[in-house]
Amino acid sequence: MKKITLSVAALALALNSYSQQLFDTTCTMVTKKEILEWCYDTDYLLDSLLHKGEYTMDVPENEVKCLHLFDDRWWSIRKVTIIYPDGEVWQDVLNASDHVYYTDPGPLKLIVGPSRFIVKL
Repeated sequence: MKKITLSVAALALALNSYSQQLFDTTCTMVTKKEILEWCYDTDYLLDSLLHKGEYTMDVPENEVKCLHLFDDRWWSIRKVTIIYPDGEVWQDVLNASDHVYYTDPGPLKLIVGPSRFIVKL
């Protein structure tokens, strides 16, 4: 009976560790002047840099990018472009005031445009 219990526990542990390796998620917060990148699971800060304008990042294979657009203004938008390995391009204008978006699993290229204002006439 002990062997069956140990075998089931070992199998559950192996499946859990395998499933955690399928997709690794990193978060990138894009503000007006700064970009912060951290590990989604541990909240460990991986990188911090200053920027102006457009920012391009590569999403490695089997990784999901959590994109947090935080311009601290409710009327702010950003143009986001995703380029897939097969050449397909997805482009949209997203709310950048304080919203979180997730990409498909990589590999892909993610381009975040500069902050713009919403103009209503």
